[in-house]
Amino acid sequence: MRIEQLLIDSHYESVEVLCAFLTAIGEKLQKSSKEHVVNKICSHLSAIKNNYEFRIQFLIEDTLEKSSKWKKAVSNTTTQNRFAFMEVEEVVPEVKKKEEITFVDDNSKVLSFISLIYSELNDCYEEEDKVVVADYFIRGVKEFGKQNFYNFFLSEAVSDFKKSKLLVPFFVEYFDRTGIENKELVELLNNLKGSLKELKRDFPKSVPNYIELICLLKVKKIILNDQFENLKNEDFQVKSKEIITKWNKSEKLKGFVFEVFEPGLVNDILQK
Repeated sequence: MRIEQLLIDSHYESVEVLCAFLTAIGEKLQKSSKEHVVNKICSHLSAIKNNYEFRIQFLIEDTLEKSSKWKKAVSNTTTQNRFAFMEVEEVVPEVKKKEEITFVDDNSKVLSFISLIYSELNDCYEEEDKVVVADYFIRGVKEFGKQNFYNFFLSEAVSDFKKSKLLVPFFVEYFDRTGIENKELVELLNNLKGSLKELKRDFPKSVPNYIELICLLKVKKIILNDQFENLKNEDFQVKSKEIITKWNKSEKLKGFVFEVFEPGLVNDILQK
């Protein structure tokens, strides 16, 4: 079973599997630059903890406590002397940027905050309710920093199978409340594009969700045509097929299909 399936399944056995998974190899993932997987699972566990009986709550708390103690990997360079069988390891201290020092230990807090946004959106009965939720953009920037917060937000928006359905359209619809300038947005999207190869290994839906995100931004004229073309990735042609099919079934988006995608591709898909 894939990680994303476990994150969707609310049965207590799925929670046990996630906890066992983190306990077994979580620290190794953290040290091998796959901390995004660890952060996503920890955020999920933290958000659902109170939904279960004491035994599962204790298991989650114990797992989260263990994960909080893991340290980021330290780069080691090995130098050999003239004796082939002897090795001397030289530990090179990890150099962190100021922003990383401030936020790296607060990754779970950012993800929990994004989970809160999703939860609030999920509880919205009227479209007007989302206007209030949009204020969370301001809070997120204030608490975590603009670039840090939106890097996390966009990564969650495309990689989380469940949250993406609400977070992607919400980000586009209320973009004017984000405080992001066009240049900053393009930089954020390029960062996201660059991380897709890694994300899609564990979260296959990341690619089509990313493609839909940039397509919606183009529809709303938030990004320019040349920016849109540059933000396309190598999977665009193949993965856009499911988006075309999805949009064609939507009264709201149906009229934009030919505006965003090549007419030949659209006709080929819709005629099948």
